[in-house]
Amino acid sequence: MTQTSILSPTAVANSTSTAVTPAAGAASKVGLYVATGALPSGVVAQVLMGTPGADLVIDVLTQANPSVIVPGPVSGTGVRVKLVATAGVAVGVFKDE
Repeated sequence: MTQTSILSPTAVANSTSTAVTPAAGAASKVGLYVATGALPSGVVAQVLMGTPGADLVIDVLTQANPSVIVPGPVSGTGVRVKLVATAGVAVGVFKDE
């Protein structure tokens, strides 16, 4: 699997990553990272599934749960990660597929 940043580290709340859209039979891991040091305890991010209406929150990422596996197939607008709180630290989002 290859890791790629889908949201460069930022301290701006409500920043949203680009989408991941794993194919049928495939999976993508999405997770949080910081450039140096440890992920702070106040970081919260929502894993969002795009729908024809409003996005659905399908998981929440934190210091204790910093990544999740997204199984395929995912179509449409895909799955994105939205930073809700950054604890004042620049936090990024990666995908591993």
